[in-house]
Amino acid sequence: MRKFYDDLNVHRPATRNWVRKTMGTLGVAALLALPAQVVAQGTAMSWTGASNTNFTYDANWNPAGTPGGNSLTVPVTTSVTSNNYPVISGSENISVYFLENAYNADPTLITPIVVDLASNDVSLSINRGNTSKIDYGMCGLTINKGTVNFGKDGSWRWDENNSLLTVNGGVVNFNGQVVLWNNKTGAALGSGQITINGGTVKFASTLEPIIRFNETREGGQIIIKGDGKVFYRGNWDCQSKIDNGCINGGSEYSILKTYDAATGYTTLSALPSSTFLIKNADRQLLTAGASGTALEMLKTARVTGAKSLVWKYREEGAVTYTSTGVTEATYTPSFANSGVYYVICEAVDANDVVVQSQEVEINVGSTRISVSPYFNQQYIRVNGVLHPKTASFTETPVSYTWKSFNRDTKEYLEFDGAAGQLTVSPSFTSIGTYDVFVEATFNDGRVERSSVMVYYVEAASTTGKDMIWNGLFSTDGFYSGNYAPVSPTFKNKLTINGSGNVPATFTGSVNDTINALTVAAGASMNLSMNSGVVFNVRGEVYVHGTLNITSGIAHFSSNFTRLHSAGSLLNVSGNAIAIVQYMKMGDSDTPASTNGGQLHVTDNARVYNNMVPDRISTKDPSYSMMYVDDNASIYFPGNSTAVVNTRIADAKIACAKAGYVPAVVYDKSIDSTRIYSRLASGFAIENVTSQIVAQNTETEAAYTLTNLESNDIQAIKWYYGTSLNGPWNELAGSDNQLTYKPAVPVGGTVYVVAIGTTSQGVQVMTNNVVALDVIAVTLSPASQQVLVSGTPVDLTYSINGGLTAQDVAWYEKINGEVDYNAPISTTATFTPSTAALGERIYICLANVEINNVVTTVESSEAVVKVVEVITSVEEKASAQLSVYPNPSKGQFFVDGIEGEYSVEVIDMKGAIVYKNHFTNGGAQEVAIDRKGIFTVKVVSGADVKTTRVVVK
Repeated sequence: MRKFYDDLNVHRPATRNWVRKTMGTLGVAALLALPAQVVAQGTAMSWTGASNTNFTYDANWNPAGTPGGNSLTVPVTTSVTSNNYPVISGSENISVYFLENAYNADPTLITPIVVDLASNDVSLSINRGNTSKIDYGMCGLTINKGTVNFGKDGSWRWDENNSLLTVNGGVVNFNGQVVLWNNKTGAALGSGQITINGGTVKFASTLEPIIRFNETREGGQIIIKGDGKVFYRGNWDCQSKIDNGCINGGSEYSILKTYDAATGYTTLSALPSSTFLIKNADRQLLTAGASGTALEMLKTARVTGAKSLVWKYREEGAVTYTSTGVTEATYTPSFANSGVYYVICEAVDANDVVVQSQEVEINVGSTRISVSPYFNQQYIRVNGVLHPKTASFTETPVSYTWKSFNRDTKEYLEFDGAAGQLTVSPSFTSIGTYDVFVEATFNDGRVERSSVMVYYVEAASTTGKDMIWNGLFSTDGFYSGNYAPVSPTFKNKLTINGSGNVPATFTGSVNDTINALTVAAGASMNLSMNSGVVFNVRGEVYVHGTLNITSGIAHFSSNFTRLHSAGSLLNVSGNAIAIVQYMKMGDSDTPASTNGGQLHVTDNARVYNNMVPDRISTKDPSYSMMYVDDNASIYFPGNSTAVVNTRIADAKIACAKAGYVPAVVYDKSIDSTRIYSRLASGFAIENVTSQIVAQNTETEAAYTLTNLESNDIQAIKWYYGTSLNGPWNELAGSDNQLTYKPAVPVGGTVYVVAIGTTSQGVQVMTNNVVALDVIAVTLSPASQQVLVSGTPVDLTYSINGGLTAQDVAWYEKINGEVDYNAPISTTATFTPSTAALGERIYICLANVEINNVVTTVESSEAVVKVVEVITSVEEKASAQLSVYPNPSKGQFFVDGIEGEYSVEVIDMKGAIVYKNHFTNGGAQEVAIDRKGIFTVKVVSGADVKTTRVVVK
């Protein structure tokens, strides 16, 4: 009988007869009779193979159920009741919590697991290990097709004798480390093996990918054959493991290690033993007379068995090679004169066949020409300019120019207007790789080139390059030469560390954007853009060191700004503004963890948080701290006063300066909660807890003033305003009230302060503010209506604060009367009669639940004037009066009046702030320099018309 594991290339001994059984052998009735149970996530399940080889079939597990998300064990063959081993196939992604392939010293007893998914787009994910760190791991696992993801939790072990992982195809992703040797002593010593016949194995972690190689005995090996490849994220120093055979290609292949600095990946691949190849064939950039990096032949059977070999070179343009005289397997290039040289190794192999390796370019620069600043490689975008280059010479050349060599098209070009120019700014119109150099002719007739600079020219839209600060040239954070790789900072990812010139300092008058920012532990960065100039970070911001924002606008516009470490420090000072999407003050959601940095906001700086900062450590006062001092402010989104007050009580928001305490108030105008600093001993309101109150109704709790005597306060009055910046309107009956329950005559968010007068006549405002939510009933239309008799008008009401009325009642009185008539309507919309002539005033009383108490709130007045017909100039003027724009910024027009008329603008205290008489009708401009709500009174003959205007 043919063995199923042979069909699937399962590398098992032929001593056990494994029989393939498929679901096709079961009848439909039998399938329907099998239990279909979903087992809770994390449930321990063991393979039985009771029905077939289908890994996801419920009845093949004990307890029966779906294996997805659970902890799975495949026991040794003696514990499997059938010959059915698990085959993971199909076109659906599979994710399990834990999967262990039980080990036995007898390899014939290890149950194989085969992964043969429909394509590499389908995945098996093994998320984490158990407390034993996945001991023995997947000791009988074979992967033929699909993507297998090993999670980052724990180590993945093939560290016992005969524990094997075989990869014939597909993609294997390791996010943790692999163990190939159990590091024990004595008879228990064991080591496993990973064989890669095809497909790719990728190590995503930057940790050492393979640990505990057994370098003294057979086992503990990675064997790469055919088109199998290994990729490692980073420059993996594994050549010694290749040389001692821990990583090998068996008897038929040799291992080639390459590193691509552009992608940041190391690649291990297998080459046939007949290969004749220089294994480190990257181009070298040298100066004349200097030694380069030794070139080394890949140790294959053809190289080690060669009868003779010699290293040769040719110059650019030549077709024949000249011997270097070096006959060893390694050669260190060195050339006395500048130019481009091509080096090969030539041998006579064991069969007397002459064989040549590939060419290696050695580009040699002149010692008589220098370029500053010099970078051997740099990135630039199409049509971009990185920075100018300047040539210098040890002796005056006869002539010189700047040239580029397109490495893709193999063309040399001279930069326009570059002949005889010491300084040029290289720019390119096409994507590609270019060598840039100075070519000069000297008095001795020699034509020499400077050391070349490689320009990688990218598309203008290229973003996201990882750039590491080295500060080689200056502290200029925008200077590309201060980073590796050398590249424009725009829309790239920056990591600032403590290398070179520090701190990295960003200044300028042009908005700039980067993709992500990390300030490493022990490093510092200064952000000092011009006023109003934006430095935008589109991705995450990690501050492990110190970030100082002293001017301009820092906009951390998406994801998280993380102050993870105890040493994380974000300072915002001067007139700087920081806008933060989401600040995290620690690296854990556990409040008691010992982590979290500090935010210091001083001077006139402002920090706006679009979300409430979280991950606040409560374990120690030095962690997760926000400090606000001077005239600075920190803003939380919406009305976050409750959260802020809790953090102030927990000493997580404080003032660094002695004698000052944080204060908090909700700013309705920007829908944010402001945190600021106030002098603890200053003239203040003792408790500024916000209250909800009806218009013209006293607050339930009183507010008390403090520190009057120490601040020489002799007299006091209380005021209200609709903005934190005023204007402030006096509250009636508040004179010298140390304890006061304000009754505010306007609705919405209203701010209350007290103003004291010292013995010297100096007025002092309290250094904190009370914010009240004042519930008001507003009528529409609110202004006076002049209507012809019989013209209908609808009056409606609205209530602020998101509240609704339980019931309403409308009242009416004739203008001049004292009392309102009994309720004339209880509907939401009221349509008063306009049959009778005259002027009537209407109000609406609404019963609204405020603070769990039903309160009657009285509306503002609506005036309706009914006339028989508009015949007189006076009536027409009154009927057509309009004020625009409304609201305004202090300048508005009064319009709709014919003939002469007078205008008065009256503030909320009854004072006339503007008065004028106009002899011509029509629109007339009015200008006042105060903010607030004002009454506009227009007198035209015997007619008096009033309306209101809001000045912001």
